[in-house]
This record gives sequence, structure tokens and C-alpha cells, in this order.
Amino acid sequence: MKRIVLTIAFALIFIAGAAYAEELKFAGCSTSTISYMKDVAKVYEAKTGIKVDVKGGGATLGIKSAGAGTVDMGGTCRHLIEDEDKAVKITIVAYDALVFIVHKSNPAKNITKDQLIKVMEGKIKGWKELGGEDKPIIVVERHEETDGARLILNEKLGHNIKLTGSALKVQSSSEVEKEVEKNPYAIGVTGSGSAVQRELKLLSYNGVEPNKGNYLNGKYPLIRPLYVATKKGEMTDKMKKFLDFVLSDEGQAVVAKNAISIKEYKK
Repeated sequence: MKRIVLTIAFALIFIAGAAYAEELKFAGCSTSTISYMKDVAKVYEAKTGIKVDVKGGGATLGIKSAGAGTVDMGGTCRHLIEDEDKAVKITIVAYDALVFIVHKSNPAKNITKDQLIKVMEGKIKGWKELGGEDKPIIVVERHEETDGARLILNEKLGHNIKLTGSALKVQSSSEVEKEVEKNPYAIGVTGSGSAVQRELKLLSYNGVEPNKGNYLNGKYPLIRPLYVATKKGEMTDKMKKFLDFVLSDEGQAVVAKNAISIKEYKK
């Protein structure tokens, strides 16, 4: 009897191990990770038994990791630049908006394009000019100019921001959000899909509130695609099945909880 029990136990362990041997690895854009990929991965694992290991790290890391083959898929919230298209292929799986975040206690409500540029470049130094307290503004930004939020913001503004030397530089959107969440005088730019899951205040931009209704009706202009990057010529069957799931009605319903699904967004 003991031998039978042990045999069954070993069989179950083997089956579980076989399922998790098919684990997929995803890394990259923090906004993509938080806004939709972690939730999609949970649903996919429950449906198929295949685990998707999801980590952040930034858009550039996602592209480089996918190109190097150290992950199956990379998350990126920007398009490819320079020679990146030689190594990877990107697929749009969602959209979100670039939003400007402050501490939830900050009385400021709105920021204009001109004010934003001046704040980021250190030409507006105090919150009083934006309707806040008479306190200095702390700009929180990423180290890399090729980061998804920074690169797309410059493109949307039609202006290459020369970041103030006093900016507090961090590694990813997730770290921007964490810093602003705890600092009453900080400001940062990040993706809407991750920002709405934190204790943050989102400023209106040019008088338009950052909400899904305004993203979809075209009033809020700072919309960007979110991509999954895969190594060129190396789309395995398990990768294709997962990507197909993300793009399916079921997967896109999960995406739409915090981000904008490709089925919702009309260019």
C-alpha cells in the first residue's frame, strides 16, 4: 500500500514538474507588468497550468532581454529604435496613457504642456506656480532617455526635454511611482494602467482629466501602444499560444481592467 501511495505521489510530482517545465519568462516595462501582464499571466496559468514568470525592469531591458533570448517575451511601452528591429519583433497588445502623478495630498490639479516642459527642465521650481504649496518641486525621472515614458513623452510634446540636473533619477516607472507615492512634493510621468493601482493623484493635462472616457473619446492626447517583444525567428509554439491568448477576447478583457484593450481603442 505504501508503495502505491509513493508511486502516485511521485507521479503527481512529475506531472506538476512537467507543467512548470513549460514556464514562460516575461520581463520589461513596469507599466505593462503591473497594468495587465501579471493579471493575464494568472488567468493563463489557471487555464492551462503553464506558469508565466513576470518581472519589470523597464522597456529597454525588455527589448534587450527578448533579443538576447534570456526571456521568452519582453514588455515595452515604446517602439523600437536604432537597430533593435534586427533582433526583435514587437506586437501591440494594449494601450495606455502617459499621466502626470503627484502625491495624493498635493493640492495642484492641472498642468499645461508649457508648464510641464518648464517643470521637467527646472524652469518652474516651486509648486506655488501650479496651485500647490510654496515648496520646491522634486522631479522624479528615469536614468535612461530611451525609457518608454521619457521617449514617447518627448515625441508627443514635439520637444526634447532637457531634464533638470536636480531630478531624482530612478530605474523604472515602478520606482517613479513609489517615490512620488511617498514624497509630498514630487512629480513624475508614468503609465495610467499602473498609476491607478497606487495611492497617487493624477493631474489633468491642459484641462482634460486623465480617465478612460477621455482616453477613448480622444480628448486626452497622450496615448501610447504597449507591446510584447519576441526574438526574431524564434517564436515557439508555447510563446505563440500565450500571445494568442493575450490578444483573444478573454485576454483583452483582462487587459481592459486597468489598461486600454486593442478592441476598445479606435485610433
